[in-house]
Amino acid sequence: MLRFLVLTSLTALVLAELEPEPRYLEDSVERVVGGEVASPNSWPWQISLQYRSGSRYYHTCGGTLIERGWVMTAAHCVDSSGRTYRVVLGEHDLYSSSGTEQIIAVSQIYIHPRWDPNRLSAGFDIALLRLSTEATLNSNVQLGSLPPSGQILPNNNLCYITGWGLTSTGGSLSSQLKQAYLPVVDHKTCTRSDWWGSTVKTNMVCGGGGAEAGCNGDSGGPLNCLVNEKYYVHGIASFVSGYGCDTPKKPTVFTRVSAYIDWMDSYYSVGSYHHFCGGTLIRRGWVMTAAHCMYSNDIALLRLSSDVSLTSYVNLVSLPPIGVILPHNSPCYLTGYGRTSTGGSMPPRMRQAYLPVVDHETCTSSGWWGSTVKETMICAGGVLAELEPQPRFLEDDSFEERVVGGEVAKPNSWPWQISLQFKSGSNFHHTCGGTLIRRGWVMTAAHCVDRSRTWRVVLGDHNINSHEGKEQYMSVSRVYLHPNWNSNNVAGGWDIALLRLSSDASLNNNVQLGALPPSGQVLPNNNPCYITGWGRTQTGGQLSAQLKQAYLPVVDHKTCSSYGWWGSTVKNSMVCAGGGSESGCQGDSGGPLNCSVNGRWVVHGVTSFVSSSGCNAYRKPTVFTRVSAYISWMNGIMG
Repeated sequence: MLRFLVLTSLTALVLAELEPEPRYLEDSVERVVGGEVASPNSWPWQISLQYRSGSRYYHTCGGTLIERGWVMTAAHCVDSSGRTYRVVLGEHDLYSSSGTEQIIAVSQIYIHPRWDPNRLSAGFDIALLRLSTEATLNSNVQLGSLPPSGQILPNNNLCYITGWGLTSTGGSLSSQLKQAYLPVVDHKTCTRSDWWGSTVKTNMVCGGGGAEAGCNGDSGGPLNCLVNEKYYVHGIASFVSGYGCDTPKKPTVFTRVSAYIDWMDSYYSVGSYHHFCGGTLIRRGWVMTAAHCMYSNDIALLRLSSDVSLTSYVNLVSLPPIGVILPHNSPCYLTGYGRTSTGGSMPPRMRQAYLPVVDHETCTSSGWWGSTVKETMICAGGVLAELEPQPRFLEDDSFEERVVGGEVAKPNSWPWQISLQFKSGSNFHHTCGGTLIRRGWVMTAAHCVDRSRTWRVVLGDHNINSHEGKEQYMSVSRVYLHPNWNSNNVAGGWDIALLRLSSDASLNNNVQLGALPPSGQVLPNNNPCYITGWGRTQTGGQLSAQLKQAYLPVVDHKTCSSYGWWGSTVKNSMVCAGGGSESGCQGDSGGPLNCSVNGRWVVHGVTSFVSSSGCNAYRKPTVFTRVSAYISWMNGIMG
């Protein structure tokens, strides 16, 4: 089947130390080398993931039943290109039926949006499978227990890996489920230079590591760890050393489940409850909803049985001051899981619709609602149309969200990145990013600048809160906005500006020119790119003073402009990147989208806007000005 994957690097920033190339724990090759046959159904959450070929199904990976209708496995085990999958629960012997099995088709696959099969060591090797029907729980089929979000086990914590596999390296395949003891290797040890080094990230967990450690378990299968006398699934089998199964100091590497609890919770609901109404979390133990949802005057409060844990996916809404009435056309969004058409089916994901406020005088007038609408009500919308979320700039003076997620970049690893700063009083303040494209010219977003302010750029900067001696400070002598730019029409495009510096930059190891693409070049879907900027480490979190980078693959124009994504908001002169559940608000406005083309970094985008629905709006990738559409204009200005 798949896929022995080589760990590649897209940058020149990679290690001098050449580490062994990881490979997936796949497929009908080595698995559970050593170990012992498990007692039948002693790991009742273990499943066999099988794919269809011709008229038969074949085992390919393991997995864990985490809800009656949901299975957790490795992202590299599945693809969504049309293959048919099923899971077998209550299985012990792959080659014979014992009557305890439940066979259920997979109806939908959710791969983590940041998973990249070409960057195995980046992590995010996790997927959720929605089953076509719910499993029946009994003594042979049970749910796997997941750890609390963020929990990290100590060194040598007792764990077992399970799967169907070879009894010895190069031996025959065991048809029966096996188990092998793999104690945890803590992150400090596993990332030592003579172990896995920087290949292993904090969102992974290592198990084993001795001379007999390798190839234990199916890809996607569980690492079952004993915590307070109960087994929890702490890992998803991901990869082993490319040197072989039994390489000392190269333990099996697992996706750390506790790093993805919030992401998984955003996809499935616990238990067998059915969606009926929406509501709003207003305190940790209180939800506000409509009274007719619970009984038959139309607001209600629900007291929860316990306080919720606040995360980046679950948070409180702000309520307005008493008596505030919004003016006509105030922008609002309605969100929920309601039907998309009269008599239609409930959508599986939350949807949003832009509904501007209709003032009380209009809404109660003849031909509208009249006397039906009372002073205690508010009207919104009133026109049937596909209203897409309004874009908003990735801005600004208030240091709002930027580079949410991502990682701190190596100092001066993106030497064309600049900090654009405006003067207020006697101080300068960072407001946007930009790209040094000639020694005396910087490219940024048009919405970042106006001609009335005093500007400067800082080159060679890494920490915007400290002076490191590598910085070059240049004042901006002239601002050139694209003549078609209209600040009242974000979606019109043309969000690009050139800044003429008062003097030429000195090029060195810390300050270099960004490479621009050929005029008209359009990158293919999933082309690897990084966005860079100074920003918050999480939505609403503290500002990172250090330059950060985040991986955002290209979303092609056909996809990004399709219904359910950005639609007609995105023009041909733009480029989209990201678009999963964690895509948004990555990077400063005006900063570069750095894309790998033929082994070289090229600046293909100028960061422009995200969805007004929020930083992590589903299928609303960050939108950039496409640099290749403006090469002629820039050359005309710069000469």
